[in-house]
Amino acid sequence: MTIAANDIPQETDVLCPLCGYNLRGLVEARCPECGGQFNWDELRDPGRRLHPYLFEHHPEKKISSFFKTLVGGLRPRRFWTELSPVQPSRLGRMVVYWIICLLLASTVLIYPYSITAVRVYEQNSVNRQVIGYYYRVPGIPPPLARPRITASPQELANVTARYGSAQRMLDTELPIPPSPRFFIMAAREIPSAMPDLFIPILMVLGIAVIWPWAITLIMLIFRGSMKRSAVKPIHLLRIAIYSSDLFVWLGWLGMLVLLYQSLGSLTSKRGWVFQMSPGIVAFGLLIFALLLTYRLGCAMGKYLRFRHAMAMALSVQIILVLLIPTCMVVASWLIQ
Repeated sequence: MTIAANDIPQETDVLCPLCGYNLRGLVEARCPECGGQFNWDELRDPGRRLHPYLFEHHPEKKISSFFKTLVGGLRPRRFWTELSPVQPSRLGRMVVYWIICLLLASTVLIYPYSITAVRVYEQNSVNRQVIGYYYRVPGIPPPLARPRITASPQELANVTARYGSAQRMLDTELPIPPSPRFFIMAAREIPSAMPDLFIPILMVLGIAVIWPWAITLIMLIFRGSMKRSAVKPIHLLRIAIYSSDLFVWLGWLGMLVLLYQSLGSLTSKRGWVFQMSPGIVAFGLLIFALLLTYRLGCAMGKYLRFRHAMAMALSVQIILVLLIPTCMVVASWLIQ
């Protein structure tokens, strides 16, 4: 029930949480500046300003609040009904939340990276023994399956002149852990392990990096046409970040798919090679984009109190999808 303005102390300022407009003296708790509609109870009750589990509001429970926020977003209508603009926004915590989301989404590359790392380690270990014995590196025993011959003095001199020593040559060309060169070499081998999926995965991760910021920028530009020109940017960023954490689930799903594909390849002669139909990948990304749009629409409707929220969310997503290839063309032109 709406409380009359006479029930509110006239000397008390009551600010609109979306735009900061002073609502003191109004009969209805509806902001004439941004159109946000609330009730007096939620605006005046301090107990409602702390979300029960949101990552922003519970730095003392870093891990549990993060995963509760991530899981809570799977029910977007309920999530955005429970989260109110009255509850304060903390930019730093939101950015930390998104960085963690990006790291978790990148786990899609952990499994193929571990496979290539094992393969590189095995190859380098065998080659280090053969080549190390050939160049008389101290501590390396002779190989069992190769002729026990060693390098000539001239060959040793050439290696020393180029690398400083034969040991440095091994560490440079055939590194093993914990050398940073080994981990870089293993990363370079990932495209050969998943030739059909590596580029699409990198593109999706790159889009994930810019997605919430691009959505926020588009909404900032078109706030006037949405008749919410006074809404604070922090609220737009909030709905963009919490709507985009779906990338985490996409990354985990991709990791499970890669695991399934690789287990199937164990029985084939091609070894650890990941394959998937481009049509299936495109269809999956389309479903993912629709889910992102639905989550953004729920946020606009329940949190920002917009009318025609789903239509607005769809418009924002279409604009962003159209801008991505344009930006890629411009970036490739600048690189050339």
